[in-house]
Amino acid sequence: GNLDSISASDVLGLLDELPAFAADGSGNGLVVWQRSAGCFQCSLPVPILGQRVDASGAEVGASNFAIAIGNAPRVAHGAGNDEWLVAYRNGTSIERVRIGSGGAVADAAVTVASGASAGPAVAYNPDRDEYLVVWQAFDATVGRQQILGRRLDADGFPIGSVLAISRDPAFDYASATAPFDGNVFDPDVAYDSSSQQ
Repeated sequence: GNLDSISASDVLGLLDELPAFAADGSGNGLVVWQRSAGCFQCSLPVPILGQRVDASGAEVGASNFAIAIGNAPRVAHGAGNDEWLVAYRNGTSIERVRIGSGGAVADAAVTVASGASAGPAVAYNPDRDEYLVVWQAFDATVGRQQILGRRLDADGFPIGSVLAISRDPAFDYASATAPFDGNVFDPDVAYDSSSQQ
């Protein structure tokens, strides 16, 4: 999609949903969300918007600025570059965009991986100055959903290959009597600096 084609008339009466928030070390933060056409958690790519806030929660800078086109945005603050990394799903691809500390989109979307069916989630590791993005994907070879992940460097570029984090061994999707609705996993990720994990 083209962010330049979004106008005020396009967004009137639309539904803001799936908010996510991350703060920097001073408590200033970035809220991100998707704006859809009145259908909760639509799978069609929609505008992803953002709003910076200060430590008291007051809005700072541009109001409801456009970040990308996609779904299910998540955000983490990277202290090394003092910027936010917004990860989101665009169709079956997981993509990311960086937002500078001043609130401007710092670069074009970068594809992290393909084949996603849900997610993503993102966390920042200050000890290694890198991010971890996780998402759900269907593994057709075994007929099961799995959680995958990928490390990103401080500038948001993929490091190494996709990591297989978890597979659901307990549920046999092939012999289920009810149709699988794709909502078994909603992955999340966090970093614990005390144990460096």
